[in-house]
Amino acid sequence: ATGQTDMLKMAYVTAFKDAGEVVAIEGEAAGSYPAVRGTRPALERFRRTFLWVRDRYILVLDDIRAPSEVEISWLMQGEKLTEVDPASLRYRLAKGEVECAIQIASDRPLATSIGASAADNHGTPLNWQQLRATAKASALKVASVYSPWGGEAKVSLAIRPDGKSATVTVAGPKGTDVWEWVFAPDHETPSQITGSISG
Repeated sequence: ATGQTDMLKMAYVTAFKDAGEVVAIEGEAAGSYPAVRGTRPALERFRRTFLWVRDRYILVLDDIRAPSEVEISWLMQGEKLTEVDPASLRYRLAKGEVECAIQIASDRPLATSIGASAADNHGTPLNWQQLRATAKASALKVASVYSPWGGEAKVSLAIRPDGKSATVTVAGPKGTDVWEWVFAPDHETPSQITGSISG
């Protein structure tokens, strides 16, 4: 019917795998970002992959594409966000006494700022902070790493010359892991991700 949105097309899971020490889940959410007349075109791709690596880190891979150059904003929000080293995109997320180191890597330069989040709970503002990282581009690849088990993992992202894949390296207290990320060719096919985990 006119004016209704098909929730199954807004976002859906494209892949899931539980390998014990590593759990991966991936989804496509481009349908959640329709065109806004006079402001922006609809996103062609918003593929997000979570890799949970037991006792090491959580790695998030984002493949964002638009049909023309737009301002892409990558957001992270929480009760408290602290800049550790903005030049290397390192931050600390905290709630009460619990903290988690974060680092972001991208294939394009990102302009970053921390401000007030508009997040609310049934109309009551949460008074959280929001990290906004922006790039003017038609495509953006982002790898972000989170260290909920303590320590600090660092991430780097290297796009291959063919533009269809990347190497993501995560260095942490337990060693250096290397992930090969082949970008999904369409909205249904999962990305191909393989990893070599130290130890």
